[in-house]
Amino acid sequence: MGKFFSRLAVGVGALALATTGLLGAASPASADDPETPSLANIDPTAQTSLTIHKYDGNEGTAGDGTAIPDTSEFGNALEGVQFSITPVTAKSGTIIDLTTYEGWELIKGATVADVTATGSAFTLGIPTTATTLAGGSVTTSLPIGFYLVTETDPGNNNIITPVAPFLVSLPYPNSADWIYDVHVYPKNVVDDTDITKTVSDSTKVVLPDGTLVTDKALVDWTITVPVPAASEYTKFVVTDPLDSRLTYQSIKVTIGGTELVEGAEADYTVTGNIVVTFTSSGLSKLVAGTSVVLVLKTEVTGSGIIPNTVSAVVNNFNTTIDPITTPTTNWAPLKVIKQDSANQKLLKDAKFEIWNSDKTTKVGTYTTDSNGEINVTLWVGNNSDVTEKYWLKEIEAPAGYITPTGDAAWTEVDLVASTSPVVLTKTLPNEKQKGPSLPLTGGQGTMLFLIAGVAIIGAAGGTLIFRKARA
Repeated sequence: MGKFFSRLAVGVGALALATTGLLGAASPASADDPETPSLANIDPTAQTSLTIHKYDGNEGTAGDGTAIPDTSEFGNALEGVQFSITPVTAKSGTIIDLTTYEGWELIKGATVADVTATGSAFTLGIPTTATTLAGGSVTTSLPIGFYLVTETDPGNNNIITPVAPFLVSLPYPNSADWIYDVHVYPKNVVDDTDITKTVSDSTKVVLPDGTLVTDKALVDWTITVPVPAASEYTKFVVTDPLDSRLTYQSIKVTIGGTELVEGAEADYTVTGNIVVTFTSSGLSKLVAGTSVVLVLKTEVTGSGIIPNTVSAVVNNFNTTIDPITTPTTNWAPLKVIKQDSANQKLLKDAKFEIWNSDKTTKVGTYTTDSNGEINVTLWVGNNSDVTEKYWLKEIEAPAGYITPTGDAAWTEVDLVASTSPVVLTKTLPNEKQKGPSLPLTGGQGTMLFLIAGVAIIGAAGGTLIFRKARA
């Protein structure tokens, strides 16, 4: 019996050791064991981020969420482009949790149209704004989730069409692993051409109210807007805010030399001060690489250096393309005062001609008003040209005054345009005509009568003496 229990104890001990060995072999290795296999599951505690890299140029192949080391062929990095990153938080009332299987099932196959449609089953959270920095990129730390990214502002970049909104998950699935710091590279077509604007010369003058239409000082502004490349054209607006000294007269719009028709049912409309908006008909005629040319005719109604800016908006993205320079038409005021040379009283009805600097072109003929004045504003140049010489020629003095002749009839006028116009005043005297000889009166007449009287008396006295002598 003793031997039986002794052998049983040995057997139990051996079984215990064997069991211990098996359990030990089945136990997981310690965390410090370098051979421990890593899990492919999403780490719910991971920090995630989205880095947006913004470049100009045409779109290339789609990215995979990883950072691209060499971007030298991507185009120019765009600073100041603003994005809105909006979390998509739920679908049909169920929270989207991408640390769960159910969360990924909720977003499976989702598109931007699904997320943004009116009455969408998806719920959007509070957006975060991200603006690209000097290198064209911006990194935003975000929690794990599903996001709608929308380009909202081009900054100072002439972006014709914003990048299409896109969806991104954080983390992003990759064949090798999950990407917790996702990189995206949206690109835009940028208009690198400039609007140009020029202004015509003028030989007219600006006169006080009440002048005839033919006397109006008209200048033409020619605006050239290159048509940028775009997949489609949804908006084309040119705005020319006229200075208060300019009054709109008419406009002509052409594309590639073909004139368009104004009207809501035609190619474009003109409203306000001055907004040219293309209709669907006009938009259909836009061709990349051509130019829209607008010739805007205005009347000048004041003096000084008169600027005229212009801007254009292409497509629905709020991008304004400004001209590289702002042209100016420059005008200076002239006042002619006519007066009597003897008493300096004012004279109306004196007629003058105004001629250009070399006396080859007559600007017009003008007459002093009831105040003895001619007030005109003359064109002196465009842009940096702010001086000009004119000549006044008196062609007819008021009744009873002498009209000067030869060089005396011409008066040089040197005008200077400025932002604060100063009136140049020319005061020109006239002498009265010489009247015909009048009968002599006063001292000389009296003396003649006195001499005649003495002669008569002398003659009478002589006759009397002669008669006495004969007697």
